[in-house]
Amino acid sequence: MGTRLIRVKTSANVIAGYNDAGSNGTVGVKVANCVDSTGVSTGISVHVTGAFTSSGGSSGSWATSDYHGLTESYWEWAWSSSTNGGGVIELRGFPVGKSVTIGLTGWSLAATRHTDFRVNGVALSRYTNKNVLPPNAPVTIVATADSNGYITITGNFVDSYWYINGLTASYEDQPLISSIDKLESGSTTTVTTSDTSFAATSASITSDTVTKTVSASNAGSGSFTFTPPSWVDGNTALKYDVSNTVTGSDGTTTTQSGTKTLTLPPPYAAVVLTSVSAYSVDKIASLTPAYVIGTQVVYNSAHGKVNLDGTWDDLIWDGEYWVSSGYTGETYLAHRDPTDKIARVGVISIDGGVPAPSDSGLTASGLTHRGFTVSGLTHRGL
Repeated sequence: MGTRLIRVKTSANVIAGYNDAGSNGTVGVKVANCVDSTGVSTGISVHVTGAFTSSGGSSGSWATSDYHGLTESYWEWAWSSSTNGGGVIELRGFPVGKSVTIGLTGWSLAATRHTDFRVNGVALSRYTNKNVLPPNAPVTIVATADSNGYITITGNFVDSYWYINGLTASYEDQPLISSIDKLESGSTTTVTTSDTSFAATSASITSDTVTKTVSASNAGSGSFTFTPPSWVDGNTALKYDVSNTVTGSDGTTTTQSGTKTLTLPPPYAAVVLTSVSAYSVDKIASLTPAYVIGTQVVYNSAHGKVNLDGTWDDLIWDGEYWVSSGYTGETYLAHRDPTDKIARVGVISIDGGVPAPSDSGLTASGLTHRGFTVSGLTHRGL
């Protein structure tokens, strides 16, 4: 891994370590899989999506040697356009949001035909032409790949035409995450990357502005394993049942990110509250902070369930029907505040489970709901 440099030129002359886009910038011209400066494929492609007006150059006149680290033949040819924004080049295949340094030249040995390049709609410093050698150095901009992984390049003219000889694209290479088998709290996750030599020593998982970093083990051939953390009382916590972002690091290089939904191991389940009842569990058990809309509650689904309004129900799913669990005793209960993202983890005691004649709400004996009573609901450990 490390820094990779892609060099593209408009002429058809084949030069090792360069990508030759051809003499004419017509729509449909492309380089399907660019090589970097060492000749290794990058997976980045170059496409002409807006036609250039013409092309031209002069061997031995526009250049007589290499300049600014670019081969002589790079400077000897250019595509040109008499329309502002009329010629368009796209670089494709970058990860979304990837930072790439783009270098551009508009050399044509013409004193007044300068080029104002635009990359992803952002104007660069003008490339200033002149009528004597040597040509000026490339102008550069740090661009960000858009939501499609594209970087788009065009230009405006100062006098009749704008020119482009080619471009450079420099970026920090990162292993791609090819697959994530699962992301279950407390269970081993296996991640496969595109770099068979990558050996991760840590993994980071992010959701809802919280990031947790854990140790990772090298599984060989670019794969690594780690265990997503469970909630810890009093600490910020990841959010369950939503897409979490995963990266791996070997201490020097960090992978590009992958995503997977973070789940709970059976029999645990989670619910995000959409309302809060006057008889919600936090009120019965005097939990703090109090439940609010957006609180995520984790519970043992073999003992009962927490409803969308925060109330407790002893119903469990038997595979075909919802039935009463009849459970009494201690059960795990945790909740994550949507504002501070901190988890509160503990155990509540459910005693009684005696059927009641009606849904009368909070009674002297405890929580009444759906025709049963859970008496003596208490909470410990928060």
